[in-house]
Amino acid sequence: MLHAIKSLKQNRDLLKSRRAKNRMGNSANGDVATKIEFKEVSPEELQKIKEAIRAKAKISKRKDLVLGIVIVAGIVMLVLGLLLFGLG
Repeated sequence: MLHAIKSLKQNRDLLKSRRAKNRMGNSANGDVATKIEFKEVSPEELQKIKEAIRAKAKISKRKDLVLGIVIVAGIVMLVLGLLLFGLG
């Protein structure tokens, strides 16, 4: 039982030290926050990227719609088949 109590105390201490490190930031000394630098692109290239993302989203939305229609049609056919042939 003493070992379990010691283990719980050590785990609690580890959590405390981990929380303290998270408050300081991700850098080694905690003084400077991590900065994310994005690649600079021209407005034309940015427009091409946006159009590509929109095209992929449109295709994905269309696929989801078709899949939904197929699933609903399958359920309707299953229910009608059970009502007409399964129970009769």
